[in-house]
Amino acid sequence: MKSFLKIWLTILLSLIIVLILFQILTPKNDLLKASLNLNYFPFFPQSHLKMAQTLFKNNYEKEAKIELQTAKDLYLKVSWFDFTKKTKAEIEKTAILLNQSEKIRKEISNLEIILRTKPQYRDLNLKLSLLNFQLKNDTAALSWWEKAFYQDPNNKEVQTVGKIVKLKN
Repeated sequence: MKSFLKIWLTILLSLIIVLILFQILTPKNDLLKASLNLNYFPFFPQSHLKMAQTLFKNNYEKEAKIELQTAKDLYLKVSWFDFTKKTKAEIEKTAILLNQSEKIRKEISNLEIILRTKPQYRDLNLKLSLLNFQLKNDTAALSWWEKAFYQDPNNKEVQTVGKIVKLKN
């Protein structure tokens, strides 16, 4: 009976050790996971696509564009293997996402120029707040919202945008 208990305790302890090692050795953040995936499968367009999406989420847009282009190039070589065209759709969606961020940055730049000459425009502050929020620039979004709030704290639009921006912070 004691030997049976010893065996079960040994097995249980071994499982606990394996689980702890698994927790320690598995990557925690998305960037590391995508990087490992890319190292294991460098010739798969899906690996480069996942890396591009992860880089974009972490505000590495230039690197994301390079990875997206690599994914497109690889996809052209293996597109015959994509029966469901799921990878193609993901590549197109990611390309649109990357292009939108460029347009948003240009619009932010133009609005900031206008605000330098006419800083009293509350709606421009709100627009800048929402555009920065779309780019995940949370501190800039909050800063622009605070300027709009200072100009007109009782406005419903200002309060609505404030709920959106503050929800993230």
